[in-house]
Amino acid sequence: MSDENALKRVFEKIDALSSDVERLDRENKQLKNEIAATSKAGALNKFDTPSKEDVLELNVGGGVFHALRGTLTSIPSLLATKFNGDWDYKLPRDAHGRFYLDEDPEFFSSLLKYLREYNRMALPVAGGQSPVIPSFKDPTMTQGFIRFLESLHLTEHMYPMKLYKYDYTNLDQPNELGFLAGNWCDTQIVSQDNRYVYVFKNNNAVKRRIHSFEVECLEDNEDIQIGWIECDIDKYHPQADFEGSIIVLDVRRSHISIDERFGTVHNEIGVSFPKTGNLFIRTANYGAQWFVNETLIADTSEVCELLAEEGEWMSPWILPKGNFRIVKLEYDEIE
Repeated sequence: MSDENALKRVFEKIDALSSDVERLDRENKQLKNEIAATSKAGALNKFDTPSKEDVLELNVGGGVFHALRGTLTSIPSLLATKFNGDWDYKLPRDAHGRFYLDEDPEFFSSLLKYLREYNRMALPVAGGQSPVIPSFKDPTMTQGFIRFLESLHLTEHMYPMKLYKYDYTNLDQPNELGFLAGNWCDTQIVSQDNRYVYVFKNNNAVKRRIHSFEVECLEDNEDIQIGWIECDIDKYHPQADFEGSIIVLDVRRSHISIDERFGTVHNEIGVSFPKTGNLFIRTANYGAQWFVNETLIADTSEVCELLAEEGEWMSPWILPKGNFRIVKLEYDEIE
């Protein structure tokens, strides 16, 4: 092979390498552009460290929104889980790299305003302030907004149950203790004597039923009655005529009593309780099961099934003498 041919082949290889370099350069620029577009909406990839100060760009049903990650994650919910940073690289995005939610932009705008107000205020506690709930003139819009919140597991926080305390010495003026949602459930309730009865009532905009709840009896609270009454709790008043059934766990007497309709039958189921420490009492499925410190102590399913056939609600109430706190509420679907 002549020196001229060898040199020609060297130059051909150089030209081929140059072409490869140009192609790789173009691909690199394209990749950088794609990353830049993605970065506008949040974390670059699953290895990035998310921050509450991240500004996220969202496309919600065609409406573009900007919000801090901390705002979207301020209340424990499905929304908070989606945008906590762990799933940024998997969430759907539009052509501009924005996170995409296939929801009504008007509903999302109302929710975002609420979350921003929530962040500016102290967390709601018993008797404390809470952000203004979005309102709509059209009732169908209100129901649509509630369904939107339910899909994000936010209904309980925006339309929570309320806890009322009735004083038997002044029944006409029940004391609204506050909202029973989120961290409020950890609030200790002081009740020095058993002239008070505590009941849960719905927020007017949302009709839902509690099917299970758990109470912690604190300190020396050995005289507490926890149970279910057969009525629509939103119409309940201790002084009103009452002809329904009652299922009650009486800690001091160590039994569950069942007063059926019109009080014609009275049954008692003996139970035992730990001698020391706080009691965690949970009653599930409208009084069908009873647990103490996570141990099943009684099953009254047969009675509850008979009551369910009558079509009335079984609603929870508490009659304590001593301190207690609500540990957990569990709900049926919104009607």
